[in-house]
Amino acid sequence: MIKFGMFIDIRATIAVFLCIGISILVYYKVQNRKERLILIANFAQILSLIVSLVYITFVLGTLDDASKIGISLGNFINTNLYASLFSLGVRIYNRIN
Repeated sequence: MIKFGMFIDIRATIAVFLCIGISILVYYKVQNRKERLILIANFAQILSLIVSLVYITFVLGTLDDASKIGISLGNFINTNLYASLFSLGVRIYNRIN
């Protein structure tokens, strides 16, 4: 049975929001709104992948107990899931408007 709570991860959410914020700061001068949203979504997705890879590398390097690997992999997967959902949402929004 799948629980909805397994998809909610505060650390992954904060990481994705930080990646989106950095992406907004990088592309805030782009004039075309649709192009700016796509650039922000693409950069946020790439940045969140890099952040999650650095995170999982750090965690696996300092892992003492193998039973805690599931939590770390959950954070890794949820970070990429949230960034992908944001990117998909931006693309759907641009398609509708």
